[in-house]
Amino acid sequence: MLGLLKQTAEAVDPMADTTVAGLLEEAKCYACQPPGMWQLLALALLKQIAEAGGTGGGGTGGVLCGAVDPVAAPTETCAFYYRTDTGAVWYWDGAAWVALIA
Repeated sequence: MLGLLKQTAEAVDPMADTTVAGLLEEAKCYACQPPGMWQLLALALLKQIAEAGGTGGGGTGGVLCGAVDPVAAPTETCAFYYRTDTGAVWYWDGAAWVALIA
């Protein structure tokens, strides 16, 4: 998951500091949050990434949610899906939903 997020961050901002030291410095402001909040913060950050479009062609994005696994294609060109009862997260790869956090 960290590798995928690193690639996504670099696609959005090729000058992003994705070194371990840089990421730890960036993350320290979240260290005081309880672990249960981390997943929600990660989802909010992924939503921001999806809406930014990145340098790989842009497009619209969205975060969807529900209490069942995603099946139907989203109306957006890129999307994340959060399963509210289990905390699982999927992303849309253009053809199918792919589990990111099971």
